[in-house]
Amino acid sequence: MKAYSLWDLSGSYAFSKKLKLRLGVINMFDTPPPFTNQSRYFEVTWDPTYGDPRGRSVFGNLQYKF
Repeated sequence: MKAYSLWDLSGSYAFSKKLKLRLGVINMFDTPPPFTNQSRYFEVTWDPTYGDPRGRSVFGNLQYKF
């Protein structure tokens, strides 16, 4: 059985004390979750909440404090 692992990458940069930017990638290598036909995860060896069936996701966040 092959090991299942996810790799995420995120970074943030503060332009000033008030302005911050955060960018990231979830599931960088687009690894599909392991297959199971179980409807309840406690009966299998992995937790489906760790695997996102949508695959790779990119996110960004811009924060400004008044």
